[in-house]
Amino acid sequence: MIRDDGLWTPDPTNRPLGVARESEKVTRHSEWTIQRDPGPDVVRASFILTCVSEDENEKPCHADSGSVQSDAAYGEWVRRHVWDNPGHRSYRLLAELPMVMVPKVEPL
Repeated sequence: MIRDDGLWTPDPTNRPLGVARESEKVTRHSEWTIQRDPGPDVVRASFILTCVSEDENEKPCHADSGSVQSDAAYGEWVRRHVWDNPGHRSYRLLAELPMVMVPKVEPL
């Protein structure tokens, strides 16, 4: 039913309070967390580590590790990069991780 202020509200005379119609669904708000998706069919995580340090001419380096599948792989890349370029100590990590939202309590 439309109220005097123009907003819609259910008409309490049509059905008892607390009884949902067939087309209505009760949802409950709960806490959710986001976490890495542990599923067996998800795409593996991939990482790209990019050097954002500047060279002696104040130009950004922009060298990157390429797409790697583990933190050990980009760790090895950065170790070699710092060995060759001792002043390059600033990096940006781009990661593609399969994620999933999980409710604290499963909905009814």
